[in-house]
Amino acid sequence: MATLRLTRGLLCTNSGRLLVLLFLGVMRQTALANPGLTLSGRLDVDAAHYHSDETPLGSGLNLRRLRLAIRGKLNRRISYYVLADFKGGVYGAQASWLRYGIDRKNQFYLGRIEIPFSLQRVTNSQYNLLMERALPAALSPHYGTGLVYQHKGNRWSFRAGLFGEDRLNFRTSKNFGNAAAARLGRRFRAGDSRFWLGVGAMYQEAIGVERVRARPESSVTSQRLVDTGKLLNLDTLTRIGVEGVWKKGTWSLQGEWTRYSAQQLDGSSLGFDGGYLEASRIFNGRRRFNFRSGEWMSPEVTDLKTWELAFRVSRINLQDKAVSGGKQINYSVGVNYYFNPINRLMLNWIKVDANPNRHGINESPSILQARLQIGF
Repeated sequence: MATLRLTRGLLCTNSGRLLVLLFLGVMRQTALANPGLTLSGRLDVDAAHYHSDETPLGSGLNLRRLRLAIRGKLNRRISYYVLADFKGGVYGAQASWLRYGIDRKNQFYLGRIEIPFSLQRVTNSQYNLLMERALPAALSPHYGTGLVYQHKGNRWSFRAGLFGEDRLNFRTSKNFGNAAAARLGRRFRAGDSRFWLGVGAMYQEAIGVERVRARPESSVTSQRLVDTGKLLNLDTLTRIGVEGVWKKGTWSLQGEWTRYSAQQLDGSSLGFDGGYLEASRIFNGRRRFNFRSGEWMSPEVTDLKTWELAFRVSRINLQDKAVSGGKQINYSVGVNYYFNPINRLMLNWIKVDANPNRHGINESPSILQARLQIGF
């Protein structure tokens, strides 16, 4: 415990940040000198103009992401990955894992890794169709510390994991408890169309306090129009989800629904839910979906000629019994222009309908936002 406290203290000081930068610099030079290592990075800069209603949202600029990652192999079976996140002035490992490959179809992961639940959570945000994940992402955690098994078959894909307390997760509560999660999917083909259908489940225990809230699919504002506040005396959480993808030529369609159920120590229960449906058409390029693992990949583009239209409707309901967290529906339209597969300019317009918001007031703000996404 003393070592953990010292590590956390170092990373929250200027000297600790300097050490992290020095470490990344050394890793970069090592990657350049060793062809077996791969260094990558990403910078997302957002600008947003809000037409506020009841809640002041505050237009402006935001550094959404600043990340560096390194990937390498120890031998033909064992590989590793470390992703350092610099957002908000807190430097820490967003993800950090070791992978043991039994063969091409079966692999184990150990460390801090994406929890196998929800298509939009397991897909790298670099390949999001719109700037932010849909509202229901608030109902499921993103990363956990534990052990994950993955099977990628010819038609079926399965991923399951066990997770526990994460003492080095600086941005969220340590009260994660113990959890188990699994995601099962199958791919289909009908003529020129390809389909992915999946289900997911997650069980979490001994967490005490939880809070569910969502920004209006925009990162510049810190306001949440829907927010349960602190949910106290929780014993267990259960999440279930269904997901699907249809893809044909330059068209794609994707949707999910998630149910969140909380069991309290006194035997009472709470339930929230949300879902989204999004569609896209890409021109002079092709969106790529990995039907073996069930996640989006980098697109195929023609440099400076590929662009994309995106549409989405998403909703979340945080109202149940004594909890009045609000209900919200977002209607979004987006345009993406690709400089190359990992650099693009994104433009989104969102109409928000909070009916009611967390204060019991109806409001309908609108958002115009843009992102410059730079990667290497």
